[in-house]
Amino acid sequence: MIFLLLVAAIAPLDSVYRAGGYERVVQLAPGFLADSALTAGDSVAVNLTHASALVALGRTDEASAVFRTLVAKNPNLTLDPEAVSPKIRAVFGSVKAEAVVTPPQPKSMPPETVYLRQPVPLSVLVPGLHQITTGRSAVGYALAGATALSIAGLVLSHVEYNYARADYLQASSPQAIADRYRDANNWSHARVVLSGTTAAFWLTNLITALRSP
Repeated sequence: MIFLLLVAAIAPLDSVYRAGGYERVVQLAPGFLADSALTAGDSVAVNLTHASALVALGRTDEASAVFRTLVAKNPNLTLDPEAVSPKIRAVFGSVKAEAVVTPPQPKSMPPETVYLRQPVPLSVLVPGLHQITTGRSAVGYALAGATALSIAGLVLSHVEYNYARADYLQASSPQAIADRYRDANNWSHARVVLSGTTAAFWLTNLITALRSP
């Protein structure tokens, strides 16, 4: 968007500015901006004239504040180098540079997707307990039973693996070595699988519990 000419509705303000009435422009600009009939384009033009008057008065901080508001609402706003003085363009350019350098602020997550803002109750860590105590008994008992079976199988497979490994180490004949190695290997695989199912059930419990109201 190029700052060229003000429309007829705000031409008086432009006339005051061109006549050197910068203090008067600063006084009048808020009144123009308060006009409900002002279009978006007119609002941009009034703010540009206001900021330009502030620059002419040496009030660059205030001018920068006006330019920041404009840039925030109109990121593609530019000034015509033939119509706007270098001093004004310098202040505007600094504001534009700030907008580019300043990293965007992270957006806050919607409240319904933030699950860990409150302390996690102990029941959440025990598979099925939180679901049972919050009225979802079917899910709770299913998780508790599946997790208990998986843990029992894991303990059993670990114990049997240790026995099978000890037998394998004590075997002497080739056939016995092969058989006991196979047994130990099978129990080792079972132990790995049951470790995975136990972790999966516990994570499922944790996710469903934290997502509950």
